Amino acid sequence: MPATGQRVTIQTVADQAGVSKKTVSRVLNREKGVNPVTEEKVMEAVKALGFKPNIAARSLAGSRSYNIALAYDDPSSEYMAGIQGGVLEICRLYGYHLMLEPLDKADLVSAGDGEDREAERGGGLFGMRHLDGVILMPPLSDNEQLVDALVASGQPVVLISSGLERENVLHVRIDEMRAAREMTRHLIELGHRRIAFIVGRKHHGAALRRHKGFLAEMEAHGLEVPSDLIAHGDFTFASGMAATEMLLASPDRPTAIFAGNDHMAAGVMASLYQHGLKVPGDISVAGFDGAQIAEMVWPPLTTVNQPLDALGRAAGERLITRIQRGAGEAGGAQTLLSRLIVGGTTAAPH
Repeated sequence: MPATGQRVTIQTVADQAGVSKKTVSRVLNREKGVNPVTEEKVMEAVKALGFKPNIAARSLAGSRSYNIALAYDDPSSEYMAGIQGGVLEICRLYGYHLMLEPLDKADLVSAGDGEDREAERGGGLFGMRHLDGVILMPPLSDNEQLVDALVASGQPVVLISSGLERENVLHVRIDEMRAAREMTRHLIELGHRRIAFIVGRKHHGAALRRHKGFLAEMEAHGLEVPSDLIAHGDFTFASGMAATEMLLASPDRPTAIFAGNDHMAAGVMASLYQHGLKVPGDISVAGFDGAQIAEMVWPPLTTVNQPLDALGRAAGERLITRIQRGAGEAGGAQTLLSRLIVGGTTAAPH
């Protein structure tokens, strides 16, 4: 460990890890052929010493800017904050600067022309800066025009939670259909048969995959899903309340409601309480995401936990590896595990 106030250099890291400066450089540049044990030792030294490569000096020494962009549409979302934290951790480890690039809601996917405007604005935005790569958050990661424009420009791209399949494009995701099926199975195994589902934001790939998972598991158990058991929201608390009002208007109300995310599920619970209904005594409620609000409501929400930090770290690792090693680095999807968390909002129907 260097003395207090002593500058940590690449040589300091090499000495701590017991390797050469060249080996440290190879690890930080994500070059092929480094022994995994050696790589782990170097990265442990980097973390322990708090070493931060000089981005400006590295940029001047080569053709890279050591800038990567994280493009998003909702800066206030907990999902965005979780992903950003994971990406930032990896950027700091490997000496990259993370640029946050918003695409305004006015430019977001609505239909045809909306996608074209978003792709045009996104392509121009990224083209104005010297970027080494781009990470797209959902729903931007499901915008075909935007993704194709970035790929055509030769920009390394990582898509988070995207339903698109593009050759040589990197993907990081959880298996949302499988997770939605697991939650639906949980409700069925409790004894529920009349289960409602609230679909999330329109044109959002993750919302559609969760809906498909719910329908697939219901079908697998021979259970019908009439139209009055499907409501639509936009991932907000208010839309969860509104959807619940519609579901309760049915003469044969559901015994369980599975909302496409936790904020809508919290809205479901608020609406049920307004109607004097108990959760889970009268109606069970389930959500998806493992958001902070799932622990703030009472009883705590049964939900699917997404490893947001891990998704961000995986996206950062894959992008930096692609940047350093070039297009020869394999594309494809990396799927991380989600976890069903059984809270106090689901129980057997009475």
